[in-house]
Amino acid sequence: MPSLEDVVKTFPPRGNMQQHRLSKATNFYCTRCNCTKTAKLVTTIDGKWDKLYCNACYGNNLATTETAG
Repeated sequence: MPSLEDVVKTFPPRGNMQQHRLSKATNFYCTRCNCTKTAKLVTTIDGKWDKLYCNACYGNNLATTETAG
């Protein structure tokens, strides 16, 4: 799991999701697609670092939410 000191940029929240750019590619578990990923960009859900989405799941969730609203 990424640590807070690895964060180099935090993007504005979109709903309950917020993306964070890390200083280096990091292994993490995406709780939406249930896959282990390696990336510099992770998305926290409700501000919880133990509930992360990969960029693909962030985009899919955002598209689904915005078209449904």
